[in-house]
Amino acid sequence: MSDFFDNGDTERMPPPPIKAIRQKNAIIGILIAIIGVLVAILLVKGSDGSDNAASSVQIVEETSSVPQPTETSPTTAPTTEEDTAQEPESAPEEEEVPVPTPLPDDPESLVLLGEYKWMDPDTSEVTIVLQELLELEADGWYGMGTRAAHLAALEERGLPIGFASTCDITVGDALCAVSADTPFDEALATLIAGLGPADNETEWYQACSADYKDVHWGDIHARFNRIDADPDGQNEGTPAHYDGWSATLPSAPSDGKSVLSCPAANLAE
Repeated sequence: MSDFFDNGDTERMPPPPIKAIRQKNAIIGILIAIIGVLVAILLVKGSDGSDNAASSVQIVEETSSVPQPTETSPTTAPTTEEDTAQEPESAPEEEEVPVPTPLPDDPESLVLLGEYKWMDPDTSEVTIVLQELLELEADGWYGMGTRAAHLAALEERGLPIGFASTCDITVGDALCAVSADTPFDEALATLIAGLGPADNETEWYQACSADYKDVHWGDIHARFNRIDADPDGQNEGTPAHYDGWSATLPSAPSDGKSVLSCPAANLAE
């Protein structure tokens, strides 16, 4: 019986003190861990606050270091009508009159700038001097060949080309050295080079079984001729060519026109 009671009392005895100590230590550890976590959170928040404060201080310092302008430029007062009336009007600029370039006076330039007349025997001596300078055959007649060489020499030296003579007279059957049967385009170009632009010209018209065209330079009339080929093949035709010239004479009719015959009459004054 004593053994029975002894075993029962033994089971109802409190646990040994070591187990209670372990449980207490576990609780304390948990509390310490919680406190550590809270402290860490507080430290993180504190560091963020200090960084923001430092940034604020740096921004303030940078702002304060920006130099402020001490002076401002004065604004221009608006112009009033009185001020405008007091301002003197600017004088109009005078146009500059170009000063002509002086012509050279060396011997060769003086020869090139001389006065020459077209196909005029009275000026043959001075024309011979010009032709010798131009290294041409010195025949004393200022014609198309002399004029072409004269123009080239003037342009080469930069001199005015107006000193080159133009066709102003006629000699024999040729007008400005254009002979009969010269092709139309070539003859017209030569006449324009010597006489200048034509005053007027007619369309091709039929007369004397052929087609004609008249080109006028004042009182001088140049006539061109062409014959179309015969449809039956009996006439091959002739291309347009220079036919002749005429001039209005003092004894011309009152209408001021000279009568041209077929072929054109070459009337030398």
